[in-house]
Amino acid sequence: MLKFNKPEKLLSYYKEKDIIKYNYIKANYTLNNKPIIYIYNTHQKEAYTDKKDVYDASYYFKEKLNKLNIDVIVEDTNITEFMRVNNLSYGYSYYASKFFIKDAISKYKFDLIIDLHRDAAPKKNTTTTINKKSCAKILFVVGKEHKNYKVNYNLANTINNKIKNKYPSLTKGVMLKSGKNVNGIYNQNLNSNMILLEVGGHLNNYEEVKNTIDLIVPIIGEYIYEKR
Repeated sequence: MLKFNKPEKLLSYYKEKDIIKYNYIKANYTLNNKPIIYIYNTHQKEAYTDKKDVYDASYYFKEKLNKLNIDVIVEDTNITEFMRVNNLSYGYSYYASKFFIKDAISKYKFDLIIDLHRDAAPKKNTTTTINKKSCAKILFVVGKEHKNYKVNYNLANTINNKIKNKYPSLTKGVMLKSGKNVNGIYNQNLNSNMILLEVGGHLNNYEEVKNTIDLIVPIIGEYIYEKR
C-alpha cells in the first residue's frame, strides 16, 4: 500500500507585503512498482445537485482505482483556502493549483494526472443512459496555448477513444481551448501525462457521477497497464 506521509498542508504558505510566499514541504514516500495516479481539483467546490462535489468524486475514483492495484494520491489541501489567504480571485484558480501540481510531480513520476471538474451545461447535454443506469457524460479539455499541447491532446484522445469504443454516448469528446476569456493552458504544460476531465454538470446528481466512474475506471486502468 502506498504510504504518503505529509502534513495536512502539502505547501506552507503565508502573505508578506501582498506577495505570495510558499515553501515546499519535504514529504517521504514509499516507492513501489505499482502505477500511481494523481488527482486534484483546480475548482474544488464545483458541486452536483445533492451537495456532493468533484472533491468527493476524486475519492470515489481513488476507491475504484485502488481495486485495480493502482495507487492514487488525491490532493487534499484546501486550494480555495490557499486562494483566500493570498487574495486570489477565481480567475487565478489555475495559477493557484499550479503550486500543488509542481510539488507533487517533484516527488513522483505519475502514470497519469487528472484535474477533475464538472461542466455547467443543461442536463440533457450532460446525461446519458447506459445499461439502464443514468450516467453523467464526460468531456476532455486540452489547452492549446503551449508549445507541447499536442502531447496532451494525443493522451486525451487515446483515453477518450477507448471510452468511446465501449460506450459511445458517454463521452462528448475532446475540446481544444484557446483564445480570449479562457485559460488556454490549464497547467498542462507542466506534464505530458496530464488530462482535464469533466464528469457531468451542475444538474447531475452524485449517483450519476458514480455510475460513470464505475464505467470509465476499468478503461483508464487498461490504458495505464498497456502503457507500462
